[in-house]
Amino acid sequence: MCLPKGSVVFLDDYDLPGIRRAVAFYLNNLDWQVEEVSPPGDSHHWVALRTATTDDTRNFRYFVDF
Repeated sequence: MCLPKGSVVFLDDYDLPGIRRAVAFYLNNLDWQVEEVSPPGDSHHWVALRTATTDDTRNFRYFVDF
């Protein structure tokens, strides 16, 4: 499935290490942006991300450690 440019992706369980690592990958390698996160102290952790709004023209070997 391919998301349209500028889509919003909602991820639950943002307090789990695997989810945080996935978000770090999206932010560092796919040019996604954090739109909103759950309030501090909330027992339910989530994050809303906005996908990139432009085409990715980088070489397919491009990678930033996350």
